[in-house]
Amino acid sequence: MECVGNCPAKAIRIEGWTVTAEEVLNEVEKEAVFYRDNIGGVTISGREPLDQGDFLLALLREAKKHRIGTAMETSGFGHYDVLKQAALMLDTIFYDIKSLNDKKHRKWTGQSNALIIENFQKLCKDYPELPIIVRTSIISGFNDSDEEIGQIRSFLQNRYNVTFETLPCHHFGMGKYIALGRKYSYFSCKMTNHSIHLQS
Repeated sequence: MECVGNCPAKAIRIEGWTVTAEEVLNEVEKEAVFYRDNIGGVTISGREPLDQGDFLLALLREAKKHRIGTAMETSGFGHYDVLKQAALMLDTIFYDIKSLNDKKHRKWTGQSNALIIENFQKLCKDYPELPIIVRTSIISGFNDSDEEIGQIRSFLQNRYNVTFETLPCHHFGMGKYIALGRKYSYFSCKMTNHSIHLQS
């Protein structure tokens, strides 16, 4: 990061810093009074936790040592061995499923949904008691049809540890698109939010 100090216009800056799992838990412990008696804990999110498998697992191990509740938000797009190990130390997983239509998923995200679906199925099989909350952000023109959401609901049916939530999309990323000089195409969002527990 020498470029930061050498930039004559001071236009480059460091966002974030490197920490250890123990340092993170030291910060979390400052609010420990709120985590006791299973009424709170730490949720690992931001970008994709599975991309930093070693750190993720180290952080979860430290949390369990401190008897802190654990949750993770994931797209499921990562190595299943990391997800499988993490699940042993997680109390809840928030799992993002945008669409079951692979062609549409590729067009809108640039990636196939095959790994996401495969990892989800393995997770449900290996951990049938682990609470999993599947979240789908409703995006106009992408997945805002009854057919699209119905496909996801049908896929999740009879998985008794799974709850399904639809979420309203937001425009928090608009400023980043503008800063990068890119077109922001998601101006219209269907505002809906509900939760369904999938039991027959």
